[in-house]
Amino acid sequence: MLQNLRLLADPSRIRILLLVTREELSVAELQNILNMGQSRISTHLAQLKGAGLVDDRRSGKSVLYRLRPPRGSESKAFSQLMEVLQEAASEIPEAEHDSEALHFRQYLEQSPGELVVIVDDILRTGKKLGELKRLLESRGATVVGLAVIIYQPTPDTLDFGNLPLYYLAKLDARYYANAAHCELCKRGVPLEKVWI
Repeated sequence: MLQNLRLLADPSRIRILLLVTREELSVAELQNILNMGQSRISTHLAQLKGAGLVDDRRSGKSVLYRLRPPRGSESKAFSQLMEVLQEAASEIPEAEHDSEALHFRQYLEQSPGELVVIVDDILRTGKKLGELKRLLESRGATVVGLAVIIYQPTPDTLDFGNLPLYYLAKLDARYYANAAHCELCKRGVPLEKVWI
């Protein structure tokens, strides 16, 4: 435990750990975000992996790093550690922009006026797709449509206006404010959970 605390005393490792908490990233992507050399990042990742804090997996020619999920009794200590790391990151000036909502992988750059169709697996609330649309448009791209495999609208689904939406399957569901308004609940039909 003491070794792990010493390991996390380095601001760069704190930043890396918080970044791979949010998403899987390659060394090249971390270089781009952190503006740091490849060998330095690789050394930090090896130390974090050796301490059991980070996992990796191969994806094509890249190795992607992610936070190792806590196991069993580690959950409470893990939550506390993440709170401490978030607090520590707030004191690292370079980390100020690390937590931006979305960023583009280094090889995805748009040209001003480029026409883009946003493609995703599922559209429920549309929050992330809305964020992505704003990010693309802020870079000069023009979003001309959305395409998803499954469209499962909720009462809170973002309205994309007249932007064309293409989907392979639509899952209609009924939403009720509470059990008193639910027709099935009124008839005594038992609740079933369905995971998609």
